[in-house]
Amino acid sequence: MPSVATAASGQMARIVETLEFADLTVKDTYQSVFSLSQFPRACAVAGNFQFYKAVKVVWSYEPLYNTFQSGNAAISKPYIYMLMNRTQNQNNATTLQNIQACGAKPRALVSKIVIAYKPNWCSAGLTAVVPGPTPGDRNYIQQGLQAQYGWLASVGTPVSLQNGNPAGTAGKFNPPEISSVALDPINQNLDNSTSTLANLVNNTVYNGHTTFIDQETVGSEGQVIARLTCTVEWVFKGAVFNAPIGPQSSSVGSLRSPPTA
Repeated sequence: MPSVATAASGQMARIVETLEFADLTVKDTYQSVFSLSQFPRACAVAGNFQFYKAVKVVWSYEPLYNTFQSGNAAISKPYIYMLMNRTQNQNNATTLQNIQACGAKPRALVSKIVIAYKPNWCSAGLTAVVPGPTPGDRNYIQQGLQAQYGWLASVGTPVSLQNGNPAGTAGKFNPPEISSVALDPINQNLDNSTSTLANLVNNTVYNGHTTFIDQETVGSEGQVIARLTCTVEWVFKGAVFNAPIGPQSSSVGSLRSPPTA
């Protein structure tokens, strides 16, 4: 039997890509999240496959300084707090006290710190239906989020990034503004009305941990303290390619006799 190309999961790819975020500052809360849209090479590969997922992420924190002292214009030793946040139940308003209340312990940020884990995205949890003030009215209340580790739909066409440089959006909870395709599944409400649920392909947020860098004595306002890099292992499956392809010349790939002298 001849070999036939199919869209089966047997067609797969695996790559590793590293992204450097903007340097971290002290006294700020960071949500360590990312999306496929921030990784240009992974986006290019995803355009050839039906599904993708991140199977491993490695976060590296490298202090920018190695000397701390007392006295005038002093900069004290920094300490970093980390707390897992897989269900997005924290945000950039989370304080150091909130993180400490959850049991996070300080680590001196005087040498490189590396953490690695399997990232996840979130789907909606249970939805409660609450009767409204007038007959027939209904209110819908989302009850939590569910951590997911499965495959996500890809765009099927190479995506060009409008904001490929993540500087200034380092680790923030909101994903960058990009050019992406929206899938619009129809949601049937309980009152027989319909609404559209937008799913931004390639822009699903992967979680996630929360960090806070604390210093007793800091330098100038917005003192940068550490470099942050994020290395993600991406996997892809299912052959697909939706970009327009024109017809090829009939002479391409044909066998011709060599010219005679």
